[in-house]
Amino acid sequence: MGVRAGPTFALVKSARTDSAQTLPVLSLEGIANVSFNGDASGYPTLGGVLSFGLDFYSGFNMRMPSGRPVREASGIALEAPVRRGGSWSGSTIPAVGHLSIAERKGLGEAWLAEARTEHASIAAFSTLALSLLAVGAPAKLVEGAHRAALDEARHARLCFGVASAYLGEAVEPGPLPMNRAMAPDTSLARLALASLVEGAYGEGVAAALCSARSKSARDPAIRQVLTMLARDEAAHAKLGWTVLRYAVARLGPASALELGVAWRALASRHDAVQALPDDLAHHGIATGTMAAEARRAVTRKIDRELSLRAA
Repeated sequence: MGVRAGPTFALVKSARTDSAQTLPVLSLEGIANVSFNGDASGYPTLGGVLSFGLDFYSGFNMRMPSGRPVREASGIALEAPVRRGGSWSGSTIPAVGHLSIAERKGLGEAWLAEARTEHASIAAFSTLALSLLAVGAPAKLVEGAHRAALDEARHARLCFGVASAYLGEAVEPGPLPMNRAMAPDTSLARLALASLVEGAYGEGVAAALCSARSKSARDPAIRQVLTMLARDEAAHAKLGWTVLRYAVARLGPASALELGVAWRALASRHDAVQALPDDLAHHGIATGTMAAEARRAVTRKIDRELSLRAA
């Protein structure tokens, strides 16, 4: 009995990972084990192995998101770098004079991370609109995706404005690396699962988190921003459900069962929501407790909608 671990290198570049595939890989592994019988019983063994083989990868990124990220082909969420500039700054500014330099820096970095996520979500909803066009979706769904993209642009400006106020300098997003972004999806089945995971779940969690944060925030400007975000993210979650029901209606009853099976597997995994210490809750920052409660509430809703028993 023992443990093997080490780096694995793919020998070919994968064009996409939104479909199941097998890749040739080269693995370098360290080995540590101990025997329980025979002449070597009780003696540890150490060593190394260089091996060649084939690895199978599933067709859907299993990370449970909070919100709707735009992804590169490997499934990694993309965000723009940050630079100095005020072209994306909103006019809703919190009070910062009573805060220490360390507090302002911590809060500025937290809001900057949120601003980058909101900015990237513009591209995610634009890609959703293209995917809906590719599958022949009704006009109201395409229009909803474009409205959501405009919402995210407004969210990004608000969050960059708040981050700039805390940091003491104007910051804005640089170029988003769209050359690495995932192409629009033309598969109804994948569109259905993405709408469940990134729309119904991810946007639902984002809405619940923003609502909880707005109730804890003391600064009126921060409460105003978070209240707007909560309202819009709830609308985006509703859009996710609408797209999901449209896809299921076209795919047939069997697709709902397949989604239920996929959801059972996904529901046991949790998104790594960045949660700062609880003493920052009055600044509108998400705490670990808020994140856990939001995930549980949205998971229960999805379980009910899919007629599944909560795990």
